[in-house]
Amino acid sequence: MSVVIGDCDSNWIVSGFHFWLNLQVRRSERELEILKAGSIVRATERETFSSGLLGVN
Repeated sequence: MSVVIGDCDSNWIVSGFHFWLNLQVRRSERELEILKAGSIVRATERETFSSGLLGVN
């Protein structure tokens, strides 16, 4: 009986760890998307600013 409980505990820990890992991966992917979107916005602002300085629209 204790062996079965031990197996259940280890399975629960492993599945919990996999769940946590998936959350970490998803979060870092989302942060990457936000960073990419932010850098695109900044690049566009820079281009708009420099073209405004040069008087080219």
